[in-house]
Amino acid sequence: IKYSYSNENGEFGSWQTNKAVHTATPKKSDQPDVTFDQNNKAHVVWVEDSRLAYANSSNLSSGFGTPHYFSDVPADPGANNPFVITFGNTVHIIWAEGNAANPGPNIKHVQSTNGGTSWGAVTFITNDSDIQSEKPSAAVDGDGNLHVVYQQQTRVSPPYIFNDIFYVKGTRNGSAFDWSSPANITSKIPAGAFTMVEPSIIYDNGRLEVSATQRYDVVNLNEAEQFVYY
Repeated sequence: IKYSYSNENGEFGSWQTNKAVHTATPKKSDQPDVTFDQNNKAHVVWVEDSRLAYANSSNLSSGFGTPHYFSDVPADPGANNPFVITFGNTVHIIWAEGNAANPGPNIKHVQSTNGGTSWGAVTFITNDSDIQSEKPSAAVDGDGNLHVVYQQQTRVSPPYIFNDIFYVKGTRNGSAFDWSSPANITSKIPAGAFTMVEPSIIYDNGRLEVSATQRYDVVNLNEAEQFVYY
């Protein structure tokens, strides 16, 4: 995983030479996501082989610290689709993960209340060994509550696989979260969708906004007719 940065608002020629967040040879590192907290501290997550990894940096010119690993899944499906977001000094990571005993994958959450120095216990947002839940996205409201959307396999009719978009709310309860039952929000999108994938959610001044991709040809995804709904 590599990064670059600009101190001049992205102006041409202002980008610094690429640096490695972390070098793990011969491991495979991909699916990075990054955010910055209120103190301009960078928080990055990625998948290293089948494990979820995290590192942070208070000074990008000096690089990132030693990675922290949240799982040690030896084989696929492992960790996928990590998403990181901050609220004050709290860092939230949401991701999909499956293993041999519980292939799922399911959606998981972990948080740090001290800017990524130490971490709480990993919790399940979804926990079903027979249902695939993937591609999470999250937003935090003004009270620190979490709002998570993800795609979930709801119907299989070979060779077709259908997904819907689900939403859960994590209400702050002290240092923990009380998670609501998942709600299928696909019905709020015009009828006729064969499959809904890759949702994204933002919180804006008391309003939650969700977008997702609708695919009509769910067999030949490379040739699929696609639309974005909001």
